[in-house]
Amino acid sequence: MASGILRVSRNWVKSSGGILIPDGYRTEISHEKTRSLIQIKEEADTVLGMAHKFGVLIPEASDFSRLLNLAVEASNNALVGADITNETMASVAQFSRLCDALLAFDNSDDFKLLLERLCSGRLDLQARIQSQPKNYLWEGELLGMLRLCKLDAVMREPPDIVVTCLGEEIGVACKKLYSEKNVEKVFSNGVKQLSDNFDHGVVAFNLDDLLPENLVISERTERAAAERINILNRKFIGYHSRHFNKYLKSERVSTAFVSTSALVSIGGDPQKLRNIRQSTVWALPGNSGSESPVVRSFLAALEG
Repeated sequence: MASGILRVSRNWVKSSGGILIPDGYRTEISHEKTRSLIQIKEEADTVLGMAHKFGVLIPEASDFSRLLNLAVEASNNALVGADITNETMASVAQFSRLCDALLAFDNSDDFKLLLERLCSGRLDLQARIQSQPKNYLWEGELLGMLRLCKLDAVMREPPDIVVTCLGEEIGVACKKLYSEKNVEKVFSNGVKQLSDNFDHGVVAFNLDDLLPENLVISERTERAAAERINILNRKFIGYHSRHFNKYLKSERVSTAFVSTSALVSIGGDPQKLRNIRQSTVWALPGNSGSESPVVRSFLAALEG
């Protein structure tokens, strides 16, 4: 079940409220089970090889180990023509996301840190249970997206990620939401992480765990599924617009980033699954941070 960023949208629309809406960042999983499952097994072997290189012991009882073993088992079953359950295919789709995040680190020490973190607790991406490994995964996934866009991005605390653009530093505070009841508090904490240590700041929200548990979106086409996820992002921003406006108007943060990834079945086939991610940037017209040359260059890189 091959995975990877398929393309970065060039279609940005600014609404009257100042929302920049891209068509999205998408991770597509191949339709061909045998070829794609072989590819995922190869990626699993790469992860295991890097784990050995960096001396990371993957606990057998961990969710990470369970997902890895299911992906390898599914690949082996496909080679001999054995049936693969829908639940296993969903687990393989989850593991493909873990590989995307890990392999974005390209043999760096950050690979070791992220793998250790992913093995440290619950990692069921379809369950709605708060966990540190899922928080860390969001950091790794966002770093991978930024690097795919040819941005000079590194893991660094505080806040979580730092992007160097036109000689200036953009701090990115990564926030995974598990409830809509505390958005203002989470936003405030993200702004505090940025403090005055950076030339510009971004608070990046992940909304995956606001979706219903075990959700699989079924649509006839990828575009239709992507638009459903886009609508979720826009509704979230609209509902919490007072918080976004508050912090952006204070110019303590230049932009806000909202991203949702969902498991999607195309054509109603539960074994033809994709992880589709849609991301939206909120920027206020007239905000000096949003309209600075550095932030404009940063947004242009995201655009493609």
